[in-house]
Amino acid sequence: MEKISPFVWKIDKKFRHGMNVPAMIFASEKIMEDVLRDRSIEQLLNVTSLPGIQKAAMVMPDVHI
Repeated sequence: MEKISPFVWKIDKKFRHGMNVPAMIFASEKIMEDVLRDRSIEQLLNVTSLPGIQKAAMVMPDVHI
């Protein structure tokens, strides 16, 4: 995971076989602590492999449940 700016994180599509686009997360470091504890990242990575997806899969700060 690469920190692009204070509130933008990127997971390159080379991270996992089958990813068609990068994954982008828009969240503060505090929120990222919560996101990394649940299954949000796994769900985001699954979206990157959907047929027809273009440019990137993105999630906002309310991603965690």
